[in-house]
Amino acid sequence: MLHLLARVLTLAEEIGVIRETGRALAASAMVQIERGDLEAAQRLDERALALGERSGNLKEQARAHCNAGCTLLLRGDAEGDHEHYRAALEHQRQCRAIYQRLGAAEPE
Repeated sequence: MLHLLARVLTLAEEIGVIRETGRALAASAMVQIERGDLEAAQRLDERALALGERSGNLKEQARAHCNAGCTLLLRGDAEGDHEHYRAALEHQRQCRAIYQRLGAAEPE
C-alpha cells in the first residue's frame, strides 16, 4: 500500500496539485499509524502542514492540523507524554479556527 501512496504523492507533487498532495500525505500517515509507526505518521503530518502553510490553502491547513492532532494524541497515549496531548489540543484549536474563517462546518 505504501508504494502506491508514494507513487500518488510523487505524481501529485510533480503536477503541483496541492489538494491531492495533501490527501496523499494524509493517507500515508494513516497507513503508518496502522503499522504502528507514529513517528513516521507525524513526519508526514508535518509535511502536509508545511504544504498547506506554504500554499496558503486554508482547507489543507485545517486538514493537516486535524490529522497532526490525532497523531499526537495517539503518540501521547502510547508514550504517556502530556506534551503530545497539549500539542494535539492546539492543532484541534487551529483546525476549528481555520474552518470558522472559511465559514464551513468542521469535518466529523
